[in-house]
Amino acid sequence: RRQVKEESDLFQTAIPTVLSICTILSIHPHPRPHPHRRKRMNNHLPPPMFLIHDLASHGDWAELKSAVSTFPQTAKVPSDTKDLPLHLALNHSSPTACPPAVISAVIEAYPEAVNVPSGVTNEYPLSTYLRTQEDIDLAVLKSLATDVSAKGVSTLGETPLLQAISKKTIHTDDLTYIVSLYPGACSVPDEMDQLP
Repeated sequence: RRQVKEESDLFQTAIPTVLSICTILSIHPHPRPHPHRRKRMNNHLPPPMFLIHDLASHGDWAELKSAVSTFPQTAKVPSDTKDLPLHLALNHSSPTACPPAVISAVIEAYPEAVNVPSGVTNEYPLSTYLRTQEDIDLAVLKSLATDVSAKGVSTLGETPLLQAISKKTIHTDDLTYIVSLYPGACSVPDEMDQLP
């Protein structure tokens, strides 16, 4: 017993010494993975917040969906440019556009994001989606469109209604839905004084 106690005391006094040496030598006693190394999310610890922005910015859709589904609070954290993960994800255009299932997962994690303008472009997510996507998904459109976002304007000064009309593959249901949220959009001209 005495030997076990002595070893225990030695171990307890050795830990601070080892940690001090590691600190001096800048060695981490518990190695951390490189922050930009991508690997499957650990389901026990939330990912670092910057990683969510990295996943959205680089179009790593499966990992982004997994992260916001497992840790919904990550969808609320703005980047250093004040963009939410939803803004960053929607900035991708075809062929690397964010899939509708991922957009839905990000919105489900933080529904209020649809009413938050981008810190860079000042666009609402609805305008960003209409600006960057060729094929409009009605379910995604409905999840992004609110009475607030329908009144926003794009970086080109267009309302979502004007943006939607300019799409080659727009459906009547898409236009009807946008008009139902903001009927006044029918009388709002773009920067060239063109009405819808």
